[in-house]
Amino acid sequence: MNEIEDGEVVVVLRQDVKRGGELLATYQMEYRDLATALSAIRADLIAGRVEVFTVAGRELSDDEITALSLQATNPR
Repeated sequence: MNEIEDGEVVVVLRQDVKRGGELLATYQMEYRDLATALSAIRADLIAGRVEVFTVAGRELSDDEITALSLQATNPR
């Protein structure tokens, strides 16, 4: 995984509970930097609810999101 540049973060999260039948609701959250975002969405990363993760205007790949999830599961 390449080093992820810090910057404004936009994350689209899938709601944990289904609403309205089979449709899954999503919502968008914005954070000022990567550290703040990772702290706020740690449980969502671990649970696999992150749909889209954009840092400084660049959408992260599935592999990068998986690496962040693993990092959140096993913090240093």
